Amino acid sequence: MVFLSHSMVPRVLIRRLSRERGPVGSSRSLHAEMERRLALHEPTQLTRAVYKRDLVTFPLVNLASGESQAILMVELPGVTPEEISVEVLADTVSISGARKSGPLDEGEGGRREERFSGTFRREVALPFEACREGVHASYSNGILTVSIPRAEVSKPKRIVVKE
Repeated sequence: MVFLSHSMVPRVLIRRLSRERGPVGSSRSLHAEMERRLALHEPTQLTRAVYKRDLVTFPLVNLASGESQAILMVELPGVTPEEISVEVLADTVSISGARKSGPLDEGEGGRREERFSGTFRREVALPFEACREGVHASYSNGILTVSIPRAEVSKPKRIVVKE
């Protein structure tokens, strides 16, 4: 997961604000100035996340590719294999599912949750076209591993140059 905090506010912006308006007295004035400056632009998921801290990249993935296949490793702690869906379409792999938050214990009045819960969908672009029939997926210790073979039409073909 990626959470943005006040410590991630670009130092360049803080220095620029300090030069223009003197020392930034509080995080509230910094926040107000950033709001003003970002209001000039179309709000994006990133700018909303600076204030609401709602930017979550889930699940996290690693993709390693070679000449004959790609291996996609997906972190899915707290998700059972039955809740995971893997789809391959040409040069894209889609991982979707749901992670539930635990129930409140008896006598527990509230809770602070920082872990992502709910439905998710992550699409990963492959560097080649996949052979959909040969895709295999396994799940162990919170890691989903998807082996994606390269389609024959997208494999490099060596051409011999003749004299």
